[in-house]
Amino acid sequence: MKPLHPPQANQAVALSGSVVETTNSAGYTYVKLATGLDERWMAMPGMEVAVDDKISVPAGAPMTNFHSSSLGRTF
Repeated sequence: MKPLHPPQANQAVALSGSVVETTNSAGYTYVKLATGLDERWMAMPGMEVAVDDKISVPAGAPMTNFHSSSLGRTF
């Protein structure tokens, strides 16, 4: 599994798993990630990912109930 962004020496990888769903909007990529324990939405700068890709996401601030006005959707 290749990290999307290699972690820095002092940065742990927060989540790894398979992409279940993805969408792009307003310069961001939203990814629903199946970790093996649960499924979580992640937001990151726009990039190419596809369903079933295996990714690792660096640690970041969690955002729950985030509303994207450009998508008219809450993640």
